[in-house]
Amino acid sequence: MKKSIAVLFTLSVLFSCFVAFAGCKGDHEHEFGQNWASDATYHWHACAVEGCGETKDKSEHVWQDIIIPGKATITDDGRLIVDQVEVSGDDTGEFNFSTNISENIFDGCGKRALMCKECNYFKENDEPYTGVSLLEWNTMLSIFNSSDYTLKSTSKMTITYLSDGSQTTVVSNETMKFDDGNLSSSFVSEIDGVESTGEKLYEGEESALIKALWAETLAALKYEYFTFDVDTDQYVANKAIEVPVINTYYDSDGKENHQAATQVWENVVVKISNGMLKTLSFTTTVLSEELGTHVDYENVYTFSDYEIFTING
Repeated sequence: MKKSIAVLFTLSVLFSCFVAFAGCKGDHEHEFGQNWASDATYHWHACAVEGCGETKDKSEHVWQDIIIPGKATITDDGRLIVDQVEVSGDDTGEFNFSTNISENIFDGCGKRALMCKECNYFKENDEPYTGVSLLEWNTMLSIFNSSDYTLKSTSKMTITYLSDGSQTTVVSNETMKFDDGNLSSSFVSEIDGVESTGEKLYEGEESALIKALWAETLAALKYEYFTFDVDTDQYVANKAIEVPVINTYYDSDGKENHQAATQVWENVVVKISNGMLKTLSFTTTVLSEELGTHVDYENVYTFSDYEIFTING
């Protein structure tokens, strides 16, 4: 009986040794690659030697909230597919969509997902959205310093004449397109029911000046001035905001001029889609004793035609 137990014990030890060496065949030095292996919970670096199951650096995923195109799909093994092309990041956690993917993918069809900052493993995100981060907000607004874009505005001006209290209503729709160093503008205005239209092309320095002033205007919309409203999926300003704006005036020769001025915007609301500014609305009042007018403005701006869509890790 004792002999049988000894034999069984010996076999058990031999089997354990066999299992231990089966996971790593042969006498070799481990070669751990730079690419991560992963599952739904962990990522790790695996030995590249065939038949060796040794791993190192195993740890849980570190998730970050991102926006992906609505037409994108996430596979069961955590890969992101866009336009039938796999999109991936690198070990720094940086992740970019650029112009090699069709623009219409991002237009109003974004959805939330989670990406591991370390290994770029993707999964669906069903948690309630709580808004962009400070970094994402500042990155979004910095685009207007360089990227071409289209700006469409709808404005309603109610002009009250201080002398007699009479009023004039002006409703205008304007499209401004910044493209390759130029700015093309077209508008349709209606003053007390009478419609007028116009077009204008700004080139070179004049276009650059208007674009720079617009970038300054948007930069004044500080992250800390806004609260994300979960019900409406919008950012609502918690205070009136003083912003630099563009004043357009005409000199005695009829030449159009632009200069920086300051306005106080109230009821400011920002809508973000796919990590990009889509709409901006606000009201403001301008009192001019020189002109004898009190003007109430209601404005809605819509931004589109961005060149680059970026998610930073």
